[in-house]
Amino acid sequence: MAELTEEQRKTLARCDRFGAIEGPDLETCPGIHFCPDWDLLAVCIDSPEADGCNCGRLKSFRAPAKGGTNG
Repeated sequence: MAELTEEQRKTLARCDRFGAIEGPDLETCPGIHFCPDWDLLAVCIDSPEADGCNCGRLKSFRAPAKGGTNG
């Protein structure tokens, strides 16, 4: 899990406070969304809460599982 940058931390806090995600937030915090698994907390792929996010919004941001089959 990556650590949040200060800019990401501020973006997530602002989104939580005001309940809105704006265009630039998507670049700063890839996968940002209000996660139903976290009572609509703003979560992105680098958030500590990302490990507990099972709603599917971060699926495309996660690395593929190692050891998969090719066939």
